[in-house]
Amino acid sequence: MRRGLHGVSISLLLLALSSPSWLGSAMPRRPPQGRLRVRRFAASDELRGWVQSFILEGRFCPWATRSMAAGELRFVESAATSPEEAAGSLIEQALRLDLATRELASSLLILRHVEAFQEFFIFDAYLKAWDRGLVAPKGTRSGVLLPRAKAPSERTQELLKRCHEKVRLVTFHPGFSRWLEPPGGYCNSSQVFLDLMQKRVHVDPHFAGEPATIFRPGPEEVEVGPRQVCARLHGGSGICAWDLEDIVPEEDFVPLPDNDMHRTPFPVVHLIRKVDLSGDSIIADTFLLNFGLAPHTERNQIWNLIPSMPIGSRRQTNCDA
Repeated sequence: MRRGLHGVSISLLLLALSSPSWLGSAMPRRPPQGRLRVRRFAASDELRGWVQSFILEGRFCPWATRSMAAGELRFVESAATSPEEAAGSLIEQALRLDLATRELASSLLILRHVEAFQEFFIFDAYLKAWDRGLVAPKGTRSGVLLPRAKAPSERTQELLKRCHEKVRLVTFHPGFSRWLEPPGGYCNSSQVFLDLMQKRVHVDPHFAGEPATIFRPGPEEVEVGPRQVCARLHGGSGICAWDLEDIVPEEDFVPLPDNDMHRTPFPVVHLIRKVDLSGDSIIADTFLLNFGLAPHTERNQIWNLIPSMPIGSRRQTNCDA
C-alpha cells in the first residue's frame, strides 16, 4: 500500500561559503551565482509577517516557533528572473544550509521575480524536479508541456544532485492548489486516473494516467489518512489509500481548504536539511501541539490521532447520506 506524509504539515519551517565535504575536493569553492538579495527587503518582511501571524499564531508548526525564536529561520529574496537563475539561488542556499551547525536551521527562499513561477503548477513542477536533483521538469501535473530547458553545465547538474541528497524542498505559493477534488467530493465508484510516478512532470505531460475506481468508504483494514482516498487500480491491484496529488486533476476540480496552509504572499521554497527530518520527532511534536497533549505522550499513541485531525481528515461530500 502506498502511503505518504502529505497530511502532515511539518514545513515552514546556511554562513560563510566554502566547499562542504559532501561536494568533494574537486568541486569549486563557491556555488553558481543565484542573484540573491541577502539584506532584508519588503518581500522578506511581508513573508516574515505571514509566518508570524498565520503559522505561529495559528499553531500550525512547532518547528517554526522554535526556529524563529532561535534566529535560525532565514528569509532570503532572490533577484532571479528565470528558472535557470532561480536554480542558482536554490543551490547557493542549499550550500549555506549544509554548513549550518545548529539544529532547525532552514531557509525560506522567495522567487517572486520569475514570471513563469506565478503559475502554481509550473512552480510546483520545477520544485518537484529540483527535489529529485533534476534541472527542469518536462511538464506540469495539469498536463502543460513546458519549454525545453537550456542544457545545464556539468557543475550545475552535480550541485543539484548533491542538494537533492542533503536538502528537502517544500512548496509555498499564493495559488497553492496541490490537494484537489471534484465539486462535492469523491463519490463511491467514481472513476479517476492516477499518476503515481509523476510521469506528467518528469516524462510526458500528456500521460493520461492509470484508471482507477474510488471506494468510499473503503475496507476497514485500509487506513485512509488526511488528503488520501481509497481506490483500486484497474490493472488488478487491491484497494489501497492513494494521495490526492496522485490523481490527475480535471478542469472542474476545486482546491481543499488544506491548501491555505501553503499559500504565501509570493512563490517560496522552504529548504530543510534532511538530517533534521530524520525520525518522527518533528511530526510528533506537531500533533502534541495541535491536540494540547503533554510532551511525554508516547509516540506510538500519536498516530492514532490522525483520523481526528481537523484539517483534511473528515471531508463531507455531496455523496454522504
